[in-house]
Amino acid sequence: MRVETEFGLDMRFLDNRLVFNFTYFDREDSQLPVAVTAAGGTGYTGLSVNSKITSSTGVEVQLSGTPILTEDVRWDVAVNFATLEKMVDFIYPGIERNILDGWLSWSSMDLQEIVGEEWGMLYGRKRTKDENGNWLYYASGNHRYENNQLLGNIMPDYTGGITSNLTYKNWDLAIGIDFQEGGLYHSVTDMFSMYSGMHEYTAGLNDKGNPKRDAVSAGGGIHQVGVYADGSVADFYRSPSSWAKGNWTRDDLWLVDASFVKLRQVRLGYSFDGDSLSNTPFTGIDVALIGTNLAILSETTDWGDYRGAKTPGLDPSELVSNWSGGYYASEGGQLPSARSFGLNVSLKF
Repeated sequence: MRVETEFGLDMRFLDNRLVFNFTYFDREDSQLPVAVTAAGGTGYTGLSVNSKITSSTGVEVQLSGTPILTEDVRWDVAVNFATLEKMVDFIYPGIERNILDGWLSWSSMDLQEIVGEEWGMLYGRKRTKDENGNWLYYASGNHRYENNQLLGNIMPDYTGGITSNLTYKNWDLAIGIDFQEGGLYHSVTDMFSMYSGMHEYTAGLNDKGNPKRDAVSAGGGIHQVGVYADGSVADFYRSPSSWAKGNWTRDDLWLVDASFVKLRQVRLGYSFDGDSLSNTPFTGIDVALIGTNLAILSETTDWGDYRGAKTPGLDPSELVSNWSGGYYASEGGQLPSARSFGLNVSLKF
């Protein structure tokens, strides 16, 4: 059942050439299905009941207009912006925490909903520091960690898009851009490309000016600095692949900021008018070249505390939801997004 309060504002200026739309919503969804454990005497291990309650608030804003309008030129542009905060109010009597997906990584990372918290919390293994902010290491050189730690949330801070349509005589150019700020996802690509020594971070020079992939005895490896459990200084070099194989179950290493700005589509078209088609059987011909998924204009694929280490090609807007139970919380080693181009021809008789 849904109970929703909505406030909308529609303002138009300059003979409708500038339009501003604003909507605020406050929604409660109740009797949502949730899986719970059943008593053994029932003959079932679990059952689904309609009991969960969530509340969502947010705003949706759209500004559209026609900045240029002449006999030969028309430019229409629109910008939309939206926020959504979704809170978990109730799950089931006696249940304060529900695991939505427990197979986001190869260790213990979960996507959870917790009563009183924002929906979509990520919990897993997190590397630890001492009170002075130094990394803690085991004697093996692996990062010390704690289980079941809050790592972040998959929900974005805001999303939006920009559309532009420019017409000049018989020509038209349309551009679509999407953007998102905030949210996290777990990157299997980062995790296993590091593990196998194929990641960008595993190549290049270390702080000694030597190739990281050279043997540590020859000056290679990556520099690790921190303290051991007894408080003694940890200062050593380790081969990138050895480091990754020893730390690949530290879930916080492989969380990626899902922020992006993407050039979603560009369309360039031309319409032949009646005069140019007077000696043909057509009354109109429209030709358009269309490109989709063209470029990621901005993204943040830094991971862990190793800033500057990125995996080119990861596209936060194309996460495969079936890898993480439909929640877009993890990418399962996806291939780089592919651009596509097409030619559209419309003939009118």
